[in-house]
Amino acid sequence: MAYKKYDKTFKEKIIKLNLYEGMHLGILSNKYNVPKTTISSWVKKFRDKEKCSNYCEDREILREICKDLQNENTFLKKAAIYFAKEINK
Repeated sequence: MAYKKYDKTFKEKIIKLNLYEGMHLGILSNKYNVPKTTISSWVKKFRDKEKCSNYCEDREILREICKDLQNENTFLKKAAIYFAKEINK
């Protein structure tokens, strides 16, 4: 049995119909003559890719927050030292 190649736009269309329109795998399989397992693997790969990209975006946001908090912490330490010296005068 020869494997059938599907182009990227067709795969994206099927994935969107499944994820965003809520069409079941069986319906898509019958309508577009694509095996359920193939559609299922496309959807899984898409979800994994989305999770990865979301993870990377979240990681960058957390790094920025961490940097801001470190700067704020440094400032507060300096302020605490300054006010401690003022109290002891």
